[in-house]
Amino acid sequence: MSEILTIVFRGLMIFHEDKTNNLMEIGILRAPGHVPRIITIKNGVHADVYDLRERPELDDESFRSWRIEVTNPAQNGISIFTDGQPFERKTHPTDKDFRWIMDFEGSDFYDKDLTAQMDTRKLMPVLQVPVGQFYTRLKSPSLNRSEDGGELREFGAIAGVTGCDIALDGGTAELSAVGGGSIFQFKKEGESLENTVFEITNTPPDVPAVFGAGTGHGGHAGHTGPAPHNDHFQYYYGLFLPGRVPSPIFAFRPLDGSPAPNPALCGKGLLGRRTERL
Repeated sequence: MSEILTIVFRGLMIFHEDKTNNLMEIGILRAPGHVPRIITIKNGVHADVYDLRERPELDDESFRSWRIEVTNPAQNGISIFTDGQPFERKTHPTDKDFRWIMDFEGSDFYDKDLTAQMDTRKLMPVLQVPVGQFYTRLKSPSLNRSEDGGELREFGAIAGVTGCDIALDGGTAELSAVGGGSIFQFKKEGESLENTVFEITNTPPDVPAVFGAGTGHGGHAGHTGPAPHNDHFQYYYGLFLPGRVPSPIFAFRPLDGSPAPNPALCGKGLLGRRTERL
């Protein structure tokens, strides 16, 4: 009898569908104050937190690629959930649709392939997920967005948490370093996954609900002060090569005018037109 392994992704990350190898790549964007962890949630309660900073592979470029290994999947390859109708960020009716993710190469951002402008080697590690269905697990409230510090305009919601459901016919599932050893076991042989969710997260471990002015949280390339509105989206601009930062610079703020989105809700980035591996 098959069961579902549910893994969710929260925090500063870049997603890329490798269509050649039929897998999803998920690059972890390292940023001040953000801690990569795996949180085990059982029956809605945090049961365990595994701090990935304890792993020597985290900062070893020889083990930059990590992979979720499943010994007996009940499916082949990955799939992406959409409801089939055109996607409109302000009015789309299906919360689970994967397209709530922020596609930096899509029409509501820069509308072009950004490969030549980015240094994706700064993403470390890069997780390879070769099986499962990807979808939006948690959608944010509608946000305002500004361009180059200008007028705020309603942008719509984004994917705060992205989920992946992997159907298993028994067997095991673990996270390992490619060329190295096991890092974390999601499922041992004979173990039940009932009411269990694993959260791979790259967020601040403990943050207030609202950041005040002058917290000093990062910025894009060339930015020396606090990020505009202190929203963590600004960290994504650190991926761009010097002199290749695209224009305009976007920043986000909730519709109610508070200083920033929930600091733990960093949003997910997608490179929807890229063909090269991360």
